[in-house]
Order: sequence, then structure tokens, then C-alpha cells
Amino acid sequence: MDFFHIVEWSTIIFTILMMMSGIPPCVSMYKTQETKNIPFFFFLICLMNSMIGLYYGVLIDNGMLKMLNILGTALWGIYIFVYILVAQVKSDAVSKVTGMFALFLSHVVYLVYIVQRHDEMVAWLGSMLFVWTNVLVIVPAWDIVEVVRRKSSEGVSVSVLMGGLMCSFVWLLYGYLLNDFNIYAPNIPGVIINVTRLVLLIAYRGGGKAKVE
Repeated sequence: MDFFHIVEWSTIIFTILMMMSGIPPCVSMYKTQETKNIPFFFFLICLMNSMIGLYYGVLIDNGMLKMLNILGTALWGIYIFVYILVAQVKSDAVSKVTGMFALFLSHVVYLVYIVQRHDEMVAWLGSMLFVWTNVLVIVPAWDIVEVVRRKSSEGVSVSVLMGGLMCSFVWLLYGYLLNDFNIYAPNIPGVIINVTRLVLLIAYRGGGKAKVE
């Protein structure tokens, strides 16, 4: 197995593990019938990113992107469905999901009826994938603000942090090997943010306990 295939399989494994990280809170939410502390907005961003990634994978005919984003779309969709099922007030969650789908459909309509040319479609959708992946990887930056403000690493999940770091790193490497700016570039801030979180976790470990699960 050559280096490219090792990176490709590493990307698949780490991405699937990160997608499955939503299963424990989803199961807990269903059992307790409580949506408190469930990252619904994060689920929405992940679903949007997966659908755009799937469309991009179809346009460039990348089998790995298609496979991973089909799985991602299914998993994030299930997490969101369970959230709506459990939520006491469903109208707010439903309106956000409807808005997200409307936004995605606007991307599709623009590409199919306005852009039309395949190479321009790839370039434009790649730019959108770049934007949404940046949003996805920057969201954890809020942890940096909170840890510095509290001067404590309490509540930081070591496993999730390391998983996020490795996921960003393998996607950065995979995109670089493909020479696809839209894949590797958004993961540069992802690596930087997660390394910063790791440094702060070590620096403030005396101010509180980090979660190891």
C-alpha cells in the first residue's frame, strides 16, 4: 500500500469516527428525553457541509468523498431527526432545518440553472465547500475563549479534541496530495485551532479536569 492510500484510509477512518461521535449524545438525548447541551447548531452545519461535500464529490467524481458524505448526511440527519422528536418546542428546530435545506437548494438551483458549465460548477461549489468547512472547523474555537476566560480545562474532552485534530490533519494531507485547495485549505485553521486547544488544555490542566471519555 503506497503513501497516498495510507492517507486515504486514515482519512476515512478518522472521519467516520468523528461522525459517530454524535451517537452517544443522541442516545442519551433519546433516553432522557432532554435536549439540554445537545449541539443542534453544530449538527446543522455538519449536515450542510456533508450535502455540499457529496455534491462536490459527484461533480469531481471522487468515490471517497461521495461515500463519506452519504454516510455523513445520513448520520447528521438522524441526529437532527432525534433532536426534533425529543424537543418540547419543535417549531424553532424545524424552521432552522427548513432554512438550511432552502439554503442548500439555492446552491443547487444556482449551479444548475445559472452556472451550468461543469468546470465553473466545480469551481463555485468548491468555493462553497471551502466556506462551510471553514465554518465547521472554526466553531470549536469558542472553547479557546472559554478555557482562557475560566483559566481551566474542565469540561474539555481530550478524545474529541484529539479526534478533531487528527481528522483535520488527515484531510489537510489528503487534500494536499490531491492538489485540491478546496479540500486542504479549510483544514489549515482546523489544525491550528485544535493544536491551540491542546496547548491550552495542558497549560490550564491544573485549573480543572479535562474529560478523558
